Amino acid sequence: MEAGAALAEGRIVAVKGIGGFHLACDATSAAAVRRLRERKRREEKPLAVMVRDLDEAGRLAALSGPERELLASVERPIVLARRRAGAGVAPEVAPDTPLLGLLLPYSPLHHLLLEAAGRPLVIPPGTCRRSRSQPATRRRCAASAPSSTSSSSTTARS
Repeated sequence: MEAGAALAEGRIVAVKGIGGFHLACDATSAAAVRRLRERKRREEKPLAVMVRDLDEAGRLAALSGPERELLASVERPIVLARRRAGAGVAPEVAPDTPLLGLLLPYSPLHHLLLEAAGRPLVIPPGTCRRSRSQPATRRRCAASAPSSTSSSSTTARS
């Protein structure tokens, strides 16, 4: 899968999901997470990490029984758990907090991306956020979004 290779190389990938577009990047790459934050204009708010399964979630964070149950529930919520030392997730994912937001894949495409990338991913919604000093406009959002004229589900962009 081309998108999986791009993610493994530290690139940002645009993914057409169930509810619209998402940008995805390697959660273990500080440079990729910084670029994603710049594109999303999301300087401080923690980002959630999507992992393949409960075992991978347990390697990244200390999970209680109820946290494991919640992660595995059909709703697939983001669950906050205490990050393990040496978890391998870039500090830029959730700066200044010992907690890590984790979620499991909720669509077949997510499963394929996680398998192809072979690492946890940051997959925030593709909506453009405005900065406090600048209102969001369609032109500014379009300028920061990855462009694609192909009909494929994913587009790689460095």
